[in-house]
Amino acid sequence: MSNHKVLDNIMDTVLERRGSKSVAKSDWKKSTGKNSRARGAGSKLSIHAQTRERSMSSDLDSMDMLRSIKRGVKYENTFRLEPKDDELFSCSKMEKAMQEIMEEVIGDAPYDSVTCNTLVHTVSNQIKDRAKIFPWKRYRFIVHVILGQNTNTSIKVGSRCIWDEHRDTFATASYENKTIFAMATCFAVYLD
Repeated sequence: MSNHKVLDNIMDTVLERRGSKSVAKSDWKKSTGKNSRARGAGSKLSIHAQTRERSMSSDLDSMDMLRSIKRGVKYENTFRLEPKDDELFSCSKMEKAMQEIMEEVIGDAPYDSVTCNTLVHTVSNQIKDRAKIFPWKRYRFIVHVILGQNTNTSIKVGSRCIWDEHRDTFATASYENKTIFAMATCFAVYLD
C-alpha cells in the first residue's frame, strides 16, 4: 500500500469521527493526489496536507489525553496496614443485611432450576452492593451463594482461604423456605 493510500485511510477515519468527510476528503485528495506529483512535489506533502497531518496528530494527542482522564486519578499509597476503628468490618451488621436480602429476594419462591440461576445472581449482586454501601473502606468483598432444593437432606459447605486472620473476616447467613434453601457467605479481605 502506498503512502498516499495509508494517509488517505487515516484521514478518512479522522474525518468520519469529526463528521465532515465529504468536503474535507476532496480537499485532502487534491493536496495529496497525482497532481502534486506532476508538479514535482515527489513524495513530499504539500503545505495543506502537512497542516492536515498536524491536525490529525493533535487529534490523536487529545484522544490519548481523554483516555488517561477516563482511567481516573491514581493516588499515592498511604502505607496503612490496619483499618481504622470506625472502618472495621462488622460481621453482625453484614449478616443482618444478608438475611434481609435473602428474605426479600427469595421469599416463598418455589424451586425451579431455571429461576434459581437468576435468584443466585440477584442475591449475590445485592449482597455485594450492600457491602459497598457500608463504611468499610479498603476491603474487597467476595460473595458466595449456594441455593438448592430443600428435600430435608443435609449439606456441608467448607471453604479455605489464605488470608490475614487479624484483618480479614467473613459473614454467613442462611435462609430456608418450603422448597428452597440458601446459604450466603461474604468474605471481607483487607487491602494493604
